[in-house]
Amino acid sequence: MINAFQTLTEYINATGKTGIDGVLVYVATIEPLFTQLVLFGFFLVGFLGSMFSQWRLRNRTDFVASFFAGAFVTLIVAVLMSLIDGLISTFTLIIVSIVTIISLVWLLIAKDR
Repeated sequence: MINAFQTLTEYINATGKTGIDGVLVYVATIEPLFTQLVLFGFFLVGFLGSMFSQWRLRNRTDFVASFFAGAFVTLIVAVLMSLIDGLISTFTLIIVSIVTIISLVWLLIAKDR
């Protein structure tokens, strides 16, 4: 059985990162899907928050606008995560950017709004 505290301590001693960024990068190195799951969680918060807000204010929802809101929130979080070296890959940042651009185009060409 692996002692997680010993492994984290060894990682901190090797890299010199002692803050929360060191812990996040450590988790991202041992679990490759960590950053994608965090970004998906932020997408869900932005998407569902926009949907419920629209439902409460207008008694109807706009899926396309809520999708763009979730994608935009995710893009901002991904850009902030990219400032920490080793936390998010360039490929993930490009995919999030492409999804945000596609959702913006979808929002602009949607006729049923």
